[in-house]
Amino acid sequence: YSKKSPKFLKDSIINANNQREDLTKAIKKVNSKIYFTNVIRVFCLISLIYFLKPLNRRIKNRLKNLNIQKTKFIEGKNESVVNLDFELSEKVSKKYLLMIKRFKQLSDSACSWNIKSKTEYQTARYRSYASKEYDLSKTNVALKTFPGINSSFQSCYFENKSGPDIYLYPCFALISKSKNNFEIIDIRKLVIRWEDVEFVEDGLQPKDATVVKYVWEKSNRDGTRDHRYAENKQIPVMRYGQFKFLKSDEHVGEFMFSNYESTSNFFDIFITVTDDNFRG
Repeated sequence: YSKKSPKFLKDSIINANNQREDLTKAIKKVNSKIYFTNVIRVFCLISLIYFLKPLNRRIKNRLKNLNIQKTKFIEGKNESVVNLDFELSEKVSKKYLLMIKRFKQLSDSACSWNIKSKTEYQTARYRSYASKEYDLSKTNVALKTFPGINSSFQSCYFENKSGPDIYLYPCFALISKSKNNFEIIDIRKLVIRWEDVEFVEDGLQPKDATVVKYVWEKSNRDGTRDHRYAENKQIPVMRYGQFKFLKSDEHVGEFMFSNYESTSNFFDIFITVTDDNFRG
């Protein structure tokens, strides 16, 4: 990778994806031809004309040639990728492998959310202890390879429902709106900001979240129980982990996880991976 410019790499990935798309269409056409040839074969069998040697031979040869063509298209599609190797020192490789390990722990969080927006001091379904309204959407966080790339290193993938998806590779971050509309930046230029958040959780409690304390559902201004309500109950305040990605102070994506410790651990290793000494 170090010998390829981001533009060259991007163009190569787009060309590979376009070729894969063309070959996918070609495979569908061949499958249609195989299907209709088999339909004709069945019709000929029923009508007994299939046993006429010239017709029999013609149908068999056509199916054989179509299957050969299909195999070549499939092989071409599988080869239409950018084979990406990273020239990493032993130190850097260990850092990235540790980040992968921490990321797996993060992805195992009971709940992973994409923060679509947040507003200060409003009543909300998802309300933090600091009186913030969060518009949350459950999201996918997993090890994943970007379409068109073949590498021994999988990327840390963040599905972003309020913006571009994020793929973290050893030396670069890929910010993607689609498989042919994306940006490649040096991973050191991707900034992560982390914080812990305390939520008054009146819904289902994630099994891996930390309970900070309990508050009354109906309370006085000082937080004490309001005795006017006989059915008053205590609600847990949960601690979640939250971080957002930025590039050149531009917001890229923001995420929240029920496992506070895993979020903190991933943040710590990501900072180590992206420090100024990352390449060596």
